[in-house]
Amino acid sequence: MAPSRAPKGILRSLLLMAAVLLISYSGWVALGFALGSEYPLMVVVGGSMLPTYQEGDLVVVKGASPREIAVGDIIVFKSPPHLANGAIIHRVIGIVERGGRIYFLTKGDNNPAPDRFDPLPGIPEDYVIGRVVAQAPRIGLLALWLKRPIGIAMMLLFVILALAFDLRSKRSK
Repeated sequence: MAPSRAPKGILRSLLLMAAVLLISYSGWVALGFALGSEYPLMVVVGGSMLPTYQEGDLVVVKGASPREIAVGDIIVFKSPPHLANGAIIHRVIGIVERGGRIYFLTKGDNNPAPDRFDPLPGIPEDYVIGRVVAQAPRIGLLALWLKRPIGIAMMLLFVILALAFDLRSKRSK
């Protein structure tokens, strides 16, 4: 009888982990829907927005139409393909309209010069993910740490130890 209980304990732990992941994902989708943003939460990486934002700050991103964005707003935009992958969080320092399209001139608060997106005059309106509407200082440090190999290894070790502890406690009963 005892050996059949151990797999039930593991199964229960795995189902609990799956439920937590499903609830987290559902919350992410609901938050994205409520804010009108594909990426409602972003973690600041790097120091280009110091002193406004520090690395590890969590920002809330609300979807915004190009006409809603003004000079001085901080926006999140997809990095142009010729630069790097990912998203950039910078301040709008100018707006240009050419050929019926809106382009945003941007600059990191801590950068000495505006962003260059040659041959484009700025960030095209369709690259904009949204506008930053709130921040939670340093809350995203854990997420940054978990993206590193040591963080991934520690998380896997935690899961393995939790399952092993669950197995051991079930066997001792």
